[in-house]
Amino acid sequence: MPALMKHVYRDYPALSLDLVLNDRTLDLVTEGVDIAFRVGKLGEGAFIAYPLGFVERLLVATPEFLASREAIRSPGDMSTQPFLRVKGYFDSGELPLEDTAGHIEIVPIHTAMTTSHWRPMFEMILAGVGMGVVPASACVEGMRSGELVRVLSSHRVPPLELNMLIQPQRPFSPRVRALLELFKTLVPTILQTGV
Repeated sequence: MPALMKHVYRDYPALSLDLVLNDRTLDLVTEGVDIAFRVGKLGEGAFIAYPLGFVERLLVATPEFLASREAIRSPGDMSTQPFLRVKGYFDSGELPLEDTAGHIEIVPIHTAMTTSHWRPMFEMILAGVGMGVVPASACVEGMRSGELVRVLSSHRVPPLELNMLIQPQRPFSPRVRALLELFKTLVPTILQTGV
């Protein structure tokens, strides 16, 4: 998000935005939202969706947390470990993991804590409370510093689709149209670079 906003304000320095961060699905018309970004399933509602790419996710924990637990050598070893998650993700008590050959294994997880937003979950992971799945872009600094490590690095959590949503029948101001075009160009590039 910071990289995207840097570009937006560089091109439109007088722009004023009302940024709402929410993990629940909003109705664009009811909420009066011009542009929304939705990660994962689109769900129901009146909108036009523009696919922008995929959000990579990592299964991570702190080295201290992993050192204090039984070793996790295979996906089957995860079922007894405390797993932290955001409500709406992995509600079934299962985590899909893809191996290097592209085969997906559904792994049972033990949910120790559920949060309504990814940020508190991420802070709990950093505090060594458990492991969890976090957007890869949020993990960059922690992985660089050694504060975070990947769990089961031979597997990956399938990425989630990212879509930009707009209301289906609303005349947009030139400012909103300009932002739509800017987002369509910038977001896929940012997703590819992992910034």
